[in-house]
Amino acid sequence: MTLQNMLVYSLGYIILSGTIALMWGMLFEMTGLIWFSLADHFFNNTIINVLHIKTDSGIDELQIARSLIAQLIALALVSLLYIRKRRGQIKGVQE
Repeated sequence: MTLQNMLVYSLGYIILSGTIALMWGMLFEMTGLIWFSLADHFFNNTIINVLHIKTDSGIDELQIARSLIAQLIALALVSLLYIRKRRGQIKGVQE
């Protein structure tokens, strides 16, 4: 792996970790329960571990890209729910 590839992967993992942390924080603030974040973590890991793509080199080179795209989509959905809850449009577990 070249230095440039390592830096790109490192940046991807930093962005991925930040989006996951932000999303789990919003889930906890919306519900007051940690279980929704744990469920998201379970489903995320299940999907990533089941969805492997075999390439000519034998390694799953784009796993970080798929993970990042999936988490950004999930963050967008959770953000919409979070904004609607903050505006009072959704009744939740915790008021």
